[in-house]
Amino acid sequence: MMDDHRILPTPREAPSHAARRAPSRPRQLMAWFIIALTLLLIVTIALSKLAPTHLTGRSQKAVSTSVNVSSSEPFTCDTTFGPGTILKSFPCIPLEISPEEFFENLSQKGGNVGAMFKYAPNSASKWEVYNSSLPNYTTQTLSEFGRFDGVYFVMKGSERLVYLGYMPASINVPMKAGWNLVGYPATQNRQLGIGLSTINTSYTVVKTLEGTAETGTYLVDTPPPGGETLTELELYHGYWINLTSAKEWSVAK
Repeated sequence: MMDDHRILPTPREAPSHAARRAPSRPRQLMAWFIIALTLLLIVTIALSKLAPTHLTGRSQKAVSTSVNVSSSEPFTCDTTFGPGTILKSFPCIPLEISPEEFFENLSQKGGNVGAMFKYAPNSASKWEVYNSSLPNYTTQTLSEFGRFDGVYFVMKGSERLVYLGYMPASINVPMKAGWNLVGYPATQNRQLGIGLSTINTSYTVVKTLEGTAETGTYLVDTPPPGGETLTELELYHGYWINLTSAKEWSVAK
């Protein structure tokens, strides 16, 4: 029975001496070059017809999140803070960054940061804490923070932050009913009425710490905006905002 899957010819099928003579090397190289060029052309044409979703595995329509990453632009945070207890936010950092990664961008590598506090209303203590004086084996409850967050820093001395990040064209900060401690993720200061225009009818109080908790004061406003001591939203400030219902605060860069 003939084997249909054989590769090598049987002796009877061996070609004549003239047929067995291999083609010259230049002809072989030219043949392989033509084959490779043809395959490359086929692959290029095939890839050009694929939609971006086939290459990335993500649908463009699915990128309907709070951050418009498609139009993000470079933005460098450059601010100095300390000593004392201060309330800060940083628009250039990502949505999640660990304290250790953040410290790498400080002039003293976080050596002057005594502690950090982030408001966590759903936790038992209402706060997440990072304390640099605790030993390494101690669990720090504040493991990450981001551009949405206002954070208290207890500073033993001065630190300068220089951080090259990216700012989306617009951003929506999710907030719950009641008190929220949020950052101000923008690239410029704005009058309070303009900056809070999307939640002007939904907040009862907004305030920020001016200076340090030891020697400064809280600037406060109640609706309509801009009628009391707080009249402007400023870069690198954190803000307490009390809402009557859950809202998203839309902030233009």
